[in-house]
Amino acid sequence: MGSEFRADLRQPPKASGANGGVAGWIRRIKPAPGRRPRSRLPAVSKHWLLRPTLAPGGEVGVVVDSDGIAALALLARAQTPARSVNRRFMAQLVSEFRDIQDPDAVRVEIGGYPVGHIAREEAPWFHPVVGELARHGRPATCRAALTGGSQWGDGNDDPFAVVLDVSVPLRMTPADAPLLPGGSRVDVAKTDRYQDALVVLLGETDEPMTALATLTTTEYSKVDIYIGGAMVGDLAPLMSARYLPAVMDVWSANEVPTCRAVIARADNGIEVTLDLWLEAD
Repeated sequence: MGSEFRADLRQPPKASGANGGVAGWIRRIKPAPGRRPRSRLPAVSKHWLLRPTLAPGGEVGVVVDSDGIAALALLARAQTPARSVNRRFMAQLVSEFRDIQDPDAVRVEIGGYPVGHIAREEAPWFHPVVGELARHGRPATCRAALTGGSQWGDGNDDPFAVVLDVSVPLRMTPADAPLLPGGSRVDVAKTDRYQDALVVLLGETDEPMTALATLTTTEYSKVDIYIGGAMVGDLAPLMSARYLPAVMDVWSANEVPTCRAVIARADNGIEVTLDLWLEAD
């Protein structure tokens, strides 16, 4: 527990009174719903385009408790009672070694707000990697999907649900892992102007090659695509308008926006496609 709770812990619980007794003592040391508890590591941004420290590739559900529902309602501020949300955030995992009732608990936070915890039977799998990151002063972070929240009032309500995008077994993100999530094929335009560079990248093979592409901009109206330090094309105007805000957000956070790319031979030359998330995500 943080230093703000130590004075209470040094004092024995009062025997009686409206705010006394063991219940009152517990209330003084337990953060109120919606308050941000102090962690050993600073709370990370909730922006899902930042680089997670935990490798993605799997789905782990979060057990949402009563205190977490209020926090999720704040995070899903765009919701309406008759419409469920589908939003992404960056989640932070915190080991609860000081939890007397469950020393293996792993708390899940979004933007510093506790929203739930990892299921008890799965929590022990998380401690080695979460602890190793903490020893190096790094938070354990991963992308999270928040869904649900509709309230129909007829017994068919869709409650909030949080699912983490982490590999199982848990591992740290490789240094060369792409930052931007995928799920949709996006064609790179004007590759005919950069065939010399693409020939060098692809070599003599006739098989498609996967690579790490970097997305950047110089005109703030289109997204340029680089692979291996060489420009290989850009995104068409519609696609540039779709992805440019995210690209600029990542650069503003002192990160490099990268994604998976495929270089392949076609009838009209060498083409490049990117693996990027869908617009609705």
